[in-house]
Amino acid sequence: MTAINSELLEGRASLTCCKATSNNIRQRTLARWYSQCWTGNQTSMRALLRTLSESDSESLFEMYCQFEPKGEFQGLPPLTAPQIKKWLNQLCELGFSQFVVELDGRIVGHSVLCPSQGKTEAELAIFLHQDYRGYGFGKKLLLGTLNFGCKRLELQYVWLFVTGSNPVALRLFEDAGFHPRSNGDPLAWEIEMERPSHCTKCKGNKCAVFGAGFPLSVAARARCAAKR
Repeated sequence: MTAINSELLEGRASLTCCKATSNNIRQRTLARWYSQCWTGNQTSMRALLRTLSESDSESLFEMYCQFEPKGEFQGLPPLTAPQIKKWLNQLCELGFSQFVVELDGRIVGHSVLCPSQGKTEAELAIFLHQDYRGYGFGKKLLLGTLNFGCKRLELQYVWLFVTGSNPVALRLFEDAGFHPRSNGDPLAWEIEMERPSHCTKCKGNKCAVFGAGFPLSVAARARCAAKR
């Protein structure tokens, strides 16, 4: 059990709150989405990647209520609304570095750096809402988080866990320089990966490897389904 999911969480509260919140958000999302689309063309989306602020708490909670699949990453995100609230509160109370992807006033992505006791290494966790995967937001969030760990926290190593059944995530982390730890089982359900947090190519705030730091504006183009 890692720092990110330690003290998770007892009891099984009702999922009604999560389901209601999820349905409302999805309806608003689809309404905005279709209002932007036209037949056979593309629409652009611009997201802001930045540090989490106190005012983001409700929007972040709503993202995780809607997030699917839950519980796939070492039991995270938690399954119920009370568990989600408790987990997010714990992340803030422990003072972990957190970052978000904001799109159209909503939080659609979240990353966390959890330093070890010696503050020289950190575990990284990253979550992106399922409706916004495949547009490059996850990659930019990952690289910006690594930039922060290198430049601001001066970490030596960053590690993470990824499910072996998720080839897209595995490729993303490998492209960012992560590799399985030498003592890990390559056939395990969850693979532990690591990479040095810094390298000789780092120069100033904009790193040749990790790119620019936060805040960062990112544009993506999404193809809309043709009207019938």
